[in-house]
Amino acid sequence: PESIGNLTGLTSLILWENSLTILPESIGNLTGLTSLSLSENNLTILPESIRDLTGLINVYLSGNPLTNLSPKTKQQLLAWYLEDDFHLDVSEDLYNELLRLKKLRTIKQLLIAAVVLLVIFWLLFS
Repeated sequence: PESIGNLTGLTSLILWENSLTILPESIGNLTGLTSLSLSENNLTILPESIRDLTGLINVYLSGNPLTNLSPKTKQQLLAWYLEDDFHLDVSEDLYNELLRLKKLRTIKQLLIAAVVLLVIFWLLFS
């Protein structure tokens, strides 16, 4: 229920194996959370407010058919995946999607660096 967002003192929320199909947007109010366990439910989407949970260091999402994630939510999952001290547990399909996004991000960074080098080269030698 939406009222879960009123439990702002929570540091850990364990809701695995509850047949959940949706999470309320108010979950983003739980900014004190360091651990969020949602494994083995029926979630296909996560609320975008999950990005507000900046204190998280452990997120467990495996066993959910997360097939309708927004691009912003995927970017947040990728950011967590890339953090050294962050534990993200997801299904194999979502893990592969995050790896693909990581590669695209790396390619984008390389292209930007190449353009910068070309501009510097052009400025120096023209």
